[in-house]
Amino acid sequence: MPKIVLSLEENMIREFDLDKEETTIGRRSTNDIQIQNLAVSGRHARIKVALDDAFLEDLGSTNGTYVNGRLIKKQALNDGDEIIIGKYKLVYYATPATAEPALSSMLHTNTDETDGDGQAKAAENPNSAIIEVKNGAKAGQILPLQKPVTTLGRPGIQIAAIMKKPEGYFFMHIESEDEDSRPRHNQAEIGEEPVLLSSGDNLTVAGISVEFMLS
Repeated sequence: MPKIVLSLEENMIREFDLDKEETTIGRRSTNDIQIQNLAVSGRHARIKVALDDAFLEDLGSTNGTYVNGRLIKKQALNDGDEIIIGKYKLVYYATPATAEPALSSMLHTNTDETDGDGQAKAAENPNSAIIEVKNGAKAGQILPLQKPVTTLGRPGIQIAAIMKKPEGYFFMHIESEDEDSRPRHNQAEIGEEPVLLSSGDNLTVAGISVEFMLS
């Protein structure tokens, strides 16, 4: 089970198991992780756990939320990430089952580039999948989904992820500059919950359209 270790000036205060879908952090007593400090907003941030991946989201706090020294709005957490809220440090520890790479950087896609033979490479693994870019500068490009998490979109505009799990491939919204605009799955905007993908599904993120295909 993933957990958060809360400390102040290198002195550990308490450990918290992330045993719920959502864990809130803030100054109010109604939060799951309460930090009684004026630099911490009443409802400062939250951690959402979905399919063994954890995502940290700032809830419009006054002083911001930092991960490894960088101000964030919403970000996937990797094992060992250091979260700073006010003067407090919260370290995220994933269990061995969840310590796989998450969203390391916000790129257009974080899959490896192919030599144009992406389908042949994906076919080596009967449980693998590919995406084909349908528009834009990379139209026609085929990318194998070889990593546990592949991000799609444009930094600062809209980011989504395709997550590879034993149950299949799931499509999940990460962040959008315009909160009223979300990635689309078969032309329908997706919600907060991951969507199980089927071969032939069409995905649109930040104006980029791709077709998901199982090999």
